[in-house]
Amino acid sequence: ISHCRSPLDKTARCRPATDLSRFAPYRFAFGHANLTRDSLRERLRKFSRNPTVCFVGASHASVLNKTTGSLLEGVATVARIEVRHADEFGNWHIGALVGRNCTKVVFGTGQWDAGWPRRYLTPFAEYERALSGAARLLIAAGRQHPMDVVIRQTHYNPIGDMMQCQPGDRDWRNPAVIDRYNAISRAVCHLHDLPFVDTGAIMSPVWDSAEDWSHYKDQDSKEAEALYLLDRLFF
Repeated sequence: ISHCRSPLDKTARCRPATDLSRFAPYRFAFGHANLTRDSLRERLRKFSRNPTVCFVGASHASVLNKTTGSLLEGVATVARIEVRHADEFGNWHIGALVGRNCTKVVFGTGQWDAGWPRRYLTPFAEYERALSGAARLLIAAGRQHPMDVVIRQTHYNPIGDMMQCQPGDRDWRNPAVIDRYNAISRAVCHLHDLPFVDTGAIMSPVWDSAEDWSHYKDQDSKEAEALYLLDRLFF
């Protein structure tokens, strides 16, 4: 909704349009009935040693990290390595992954590359080169320090004022750009024989429900996404 950023978000014009109570009658449902917290924990207890799951990314990775940490408490270690733009990933981050003994790595970028807050978009060709470079580094590290790597789908964002009112200046985190980044991620995974984890069936239906216009923190959707990612990582 245009120009409903604080403090205008409390005005009579903005409040009804941005109120999330309209989602209250809906109930989140995901078709994989076998993916539950208890079933996942039971399967992980059969591992000979506790694995370490590491999320590489920025704030969306942080939400996944916290959710996964709650799901896997006592049966696995969970950590996050901060990376905001795909072209930032380098040997220092590899050292951090090795130092934390990461055995499962979930790589996810794209939000910051899509323009906010540095106010320019990472061109698609550059994003592909950066992501491919990160993939090569991760694969090389995995030969010396066994770790399984997946690249996850980048989330959509609700279309806020910065996306609508100043095109070409501030924020390109719209579905068309995110779709292109995800297509690049899928192609890079195919090129390097890495799994691409598509969580669109879970997250895309709730793409405009993020309370802060970016992060999906409602318990049902964030837990369903985390469970699905973990199932793809381990089984």
